[in-house]
Amino acid sequence: MDITPVTVHGEYAALPLSQKKNQPRRTYALVSIPDAGRAQRKRWSIQSNGYASSSVRCPDGSYRSVVLHRWLLGLDVGDGQVVDHRNGVRLDCRRENLNLVSPRANAQHRPAVCEPTRGTWLDPQTGKWRAWCRNGEGGKRYAGSHRTRSQAAAAAARLRRAEAFYDGTDPDPNPIA
Repeated sequence: MDITPVTVHGEYAALPLSQKKNQPRRTYALVSIPDAGRAQRKRWSIQSNGYASSSVRCPDGSYRSVVLHRWLLGLDVGDGQVVDHRNGVRLDCRRENLNLVSPRANAQHRPAVCEPTRGTWLDPQTGKWRAWCRNGEGGKRYAGSHRTRSQAAAAAARLRRAEAFYDGTDPDPNPIA
């Protein structure tokens, strides 16, 4: 069995991922020290979607692909569990960065850079920006009308927090450590 050498940096380890020919520099996934020994026994590579993955052998002798963060937590494909990376970095698989969340909460967690105005729309009748989010029952909750889109986005973010949706800025509701 080949051992992939990891580099320890204080409280975490950098796990090198397989190099593709068109990658200009080495890519690493971060793992917690207790997970490093187990993770370095497998060969990990980066998927096109940005997650680290490897192959595991199934009891019937076939192979299937697993992503690092789910493998570290012992989760199976199709088990309904959703893992969220708190900081949004898909290769940061340290335990303190991983949360078990509902699918709805995971869908609410989007980097602010990608969707700075999530939960807003311009009401054509009033010319004002409306703020909203989905509630736990699948309906919509509104947070009023606002003069600017940034005010509406801030109101939508406050509403998501009030509805207990994790959006990456709140204290960690379900830490895994």
